[in-house]
Amino acid sequence: MSVNQLKKVLLMAGILYLAACTWAPENGSNFSGNSQVISINVGGGYTKPSIPIRVEGYDMGANNWVVLGNTVTSVDPILDDPVKGTLYGWDVNVVPGALWDQDGLVQIRAVATDGANTIYPVTFDDFDCVLERLNAGDTYTQAGAACASYNMPILTLGDLGALPSTDYSDNRFLEARTTPGGADYDCDNGGCEQLEYNNQINAPGTFNGWLLQSAFSEFSSHAASAQYYNAYDLGFGRNMNCQRGAFSQRVSCYVKNHGQVVVDDHVTAIADAISGANLVATVAMDYDPADVANTVKFYAYNSAGNIVTDVALDNQGAKAMPGVCLNCHGGYYNANTNSISDAYFLPFDLDNYQYSTIVANKSRSAQEESFRQLNQIVTLTNAPTSMTDIIDGWYDNNLSTPNQLFNSEYVPASWTDYETVYNEVVKPYCRTCHIAMDGYRDWDSFSELANYFNSPSFVVNLVCNNGITRMPHAELTLNKFWRSRGRAHLVGFMQKAGSYTPTNSCTP
Repeated sequence: MSVNQLKKVLLMAGILYLAACTWAPENGSNFSGNSQVISINVGGGYTKPSIPIRVEGYDMGANNWVVLGNTVTSVDPILDDPVKGTLYGWDVNVVPGALWDQDGLVQIRAVATDGANTIYPVTFDDFDCVLERLNAGDTYTQAGAACASYNMPILTLGDLGALPSTDYSDNRFLEARTTPGGADYDCDNGGCEQLEYNNQINAPGTFNGWLLQSAFSEFSSHAASAQYYNAYDLGFGRNMNCQRGAFSQRVSCYVKNHGQVVVDDHVTAIADAISGANLVATVAMDYDPADVANTVKFYAYNSAGNIVTDVALDNQGAKAMPGVCLNCHGGYYNANTNSISDAYFLPFDLDNYQYSTIVANKSRSAQEESFRQLNQIVTLTNAPTSMTDIIDGWYDNNLSTPNQLFNSEYVPASWTDYETVYNEVVKPYCRTCHIAMDGYRDWDSFSELANYFNSPSFVVNLVCNNGITRMPHAELTLNKFWRSRGRAHLVGFMQKAGSYTPTNSCTP
């Protein structure tokens, strides 16, 4: 049964009642195949029979809407209830064809002609929202109003055939803060910035030496560990360990990364993290409030446990420490003083990970308490307010309560009415790193993203810019973003934030 057929059944059962709606497809839906012949079933409901409905697509070149198909609402009602009213169904198959162009996106809308009135039916980002609201006690009209798309009546749809090239020869990933200030990062020629930084922070030459120098050498006031797969980040199986020294108040964390670089195989990677197989590298961090010059420090060790000056986190090869870390942990490197300022430990977002389904004590539920403790340790590292606020939200302001569960439904109040964009774009593809960025770049509110550099189109250009996309800034994250609903929602959101003129351009 298709999504459209299912919704018709639900309507016949009296589950949904709206005056005019387009319930299929959902806003942000993706399609695959030859874009010139992709057929899309568009359907919905209306309160009157035999009302003409046309489905239009936006032609970017001509800057106007063009008719893709026509139909009329049914003669017989699909819902007829003396209290709720009467609803007549409609649907039509349309082929956007050339409107997809090379953008990989198309925007369509339904238009009803009811006598002298032109009606634009409401659309949905997630039809399940309607069912959830009804189960919570909403009336049909309340559920429909609460779940209507942020960009109604326009549907922005994606074509999975239009994806970025996998030939990333332009060095676009994890490079924004990797080579700051023109510093010399070529260690093959002797002295280099990485070695100067390692000397400045007195980095031990081996991982075992780091353990003896870190907070792991002290009695702990807080300690926790977990094994998981960072599905929306670098794609490693991770063995994460953190500890806070009881006396020094230092916090040290190290993560052993297992698996293969940018190979999205969570089952194998998690198994490797649990067993210790296929170790790629160990990355460590220290927080030392007594060290004003380098309060947060970064270290990297190879699979043999020896310190390295470069790490490979994608298919573009090794990039220089410590700058490669700053791309996500925030902060700035000063080549004159070999110091880092404004860098942070990152919180643990359980929804962005995958877990073992084989080893019982490594499942998500079995590790919930460990992750709560890890997030509590993060708050002890002078984390910015944007970060502590979201951690508090995840734990319903009960972070210090043992066995408090992670709240996957949490959305900051500052994103009210734009929950879809937050959950489909910001949460999986942006927040992990942006939460550590300074000021307006932490995107802890709708207005910060909408007004980024005073232009909504600026963000779109960073993502959709004729083959030189720079965001998301990690390879695995970008590849997943382009195969998700996120791209369509980002363009639709920026359209809503900036103007109501449709703009479906998002060229790979």
